[in-house]
Amino acid sequence: MKTKIPETGELWVNCPVCGNKIMRAEFASCVEKCDVCGSVLRICATKRFVTTIVKDENEALIEILHRYHKELLGLAIEAY
Repeated sequence: MKTKIPETGELWVNCPVCGNKIMRAEFASCVEKCDVCGSVLRICATKRFVTTIVKDENEALIEILHRYHKELLGLAIEAY
């Protein structure tokens, strides 16, 4: 059974560490700090897709994106 994705509407951005609701946004590209656990998150949101990446001061953005890409591909492969 497929879940229908709404064409419009706001998406909740949750902290991946503690699950706290950070913000509602249809589109976003920002860095926010979680009020509950203090994690600093890079948030990218589009109409149908929300990504939160926990920032690490010792890791360059390109390394974070390579790790994210690898994990995303792993999830896609598991889905098939």
